[in-house]
Amino acid sequence: LLPGTEMRIVSLEDPARDAEPGTDGEILIRGPQVMKGYLGRADATAAMIDEDGWVHTGDVGRADEDGWLYVVDRVKELIKYKGYQVAPAELE
Repeated sequence: LLPGTEMRIVSLEDPARDAEPGTDGEILIRGPQVMKGYLGRADATAAMIDEDGWVHTGDVGRADEDGWLYVVDRVKELIKYKGYQVAPAELE
């Protein structure tokens, strides 16, 4: 990450909590280089950037115990199946 940049991976089932190492979750970032929002589109900004300044990237990833990040999917491509967020490829 760039200096001053923060990253979190949050649970797909409960975005209020961080995902455990090795567990897939949505990648969030914030920092001085991150956009403030969409010009004239407050609704789009609110859907992507939360009140704490975290940008919800829509990318699904996991971090291992050493901090390496693996991007594995997209949130919008996930299907809710029996209460779990599942990638379509896993259902095939």
